[in-house]
Amino acid sequence: MEYTITTCLRDNVLEIAISGSGGRENADAIAQDVIAAIRTEQAGKILIDVRPFQGRMSVADTFFHVRRYPLDLRHVRTAVIDLKEHSAFTSFFETTASTLGFSIRHFNDIPDALAWLQSE
Repeated sequence: MEYTITTCLRDNVLEIAISGSGGRENADAIAQDVIAAIRTEQAGKILIDVRPFQGRMSVADTFFHVRRYPLDLRHVRTAVIDLKEHSAFTSFFETTASTLGFSIRHFNDIPDALAWLQSE
């Protein structure tokens, strides 16, 4: 499955857009690319837009995927923008990540996400 990641640092927020398609097959590769971008920019606030991305992981795959995130990035405040139709997935993802101490919230639009990122 093919995907594209673009990044832009704007107002101390690393904006990441992910497009293409995938699921379990390329989730780890996408995560590694995102982690590399966060470490390169040494960003503490991240906005990830996955609305153009087609496909999602299963609940079980999501559970184990999130558990492989590097714990040293728990301090990174991350807002993920996704479509309302994926709310069941995003809710489970957010709960799983927060249980491990990650500061990740899901939103359906950019202004709400940016307001949350700038609130601390």
